[in-house]
Amino acid sequence: MKAMSSSRLAVALYCALLLTGTCRPERVAAEPPTSSPTERNDSIRVVLKYLWPVVASAEKEQNIGRVYYRAVCSPDDRIDTFPLTFPKIDVQPPAKGGTVLSRIQSMFRRDREVMVTEDSAGMVRVRIGEPAETILHTRISRLPLDADSQYNVISALGAIESAPAVQSVMGKLKIHVADRVANYQVLPPRAELPHLPTEIVDATLDQALDMVARTWQGIVFFGACDPPATYEVFFVDSPYFAGKRL
Repeated sequence: MKAMSSSRLAVALYCALLLTGTCRPERVAAEPPTSSPTERNDSIRVVLKYLWPVVASAEKEQNIGRVYYRAVCSPDDRIDTFPLTFPKIDVQPPAKGGTVLSRIQSMFRRDREVMVTEDSAGMVRVRIGEPAETILHTRISRLPLDADSQYNVISALGAIESAPAVQSVMGKLKIHVADRVANYQVLPPRAELPHLPTEIVDATLDQALDMVARTWQGIVFFGACDPPATYEVFFVDSPYFAGKRL
């Protein structure tokens, strides 16, 4: 197991059990800044309960996605240890038939703050509110990746965030990211395992995160709030989240 602490990027790989039972409409209430990480995870879990089965049931090239959300900032004196609060959204069970895009759109049909689109490469993007995305437009000219970062998703996210261009923009914009510690098993390089190339060339931070989603066939979340300017990134690639049933 490898422990990684970053004072800049909130990176977490979460797991939870596959949804079973009857689906019904649920409203995810925005928790106040004094809410606990457990309550915050419960809010995200409701979204994933409906979103993950749709993504996982898609063809190989479409079982990926991105979620961008405007979060609720924590009090200034707690931002070093407190996660961002997931926003208030109205989530419905997805339609039983149709394309991946239409089924995900149907989940948020009652919430005007949510927009779901799909690009030409098949990446579905869910935007909740209007998070500050300036940092995502940062261009990385060239970023060499070691074997750990090529074959392990959390290491990959950490390496991408540590790119000099990204760090420079974060400094100029005074963007803060709360401390996170991730414990994960490091996979050794093997040709049959999903992995990134030896370097990322001429890509924005957002495009690099797309590469992570496509390589490990999962969903990359990006949340941002201000003030203070804060963001977090985490990845979900299984029907598990935060160790609990979806």
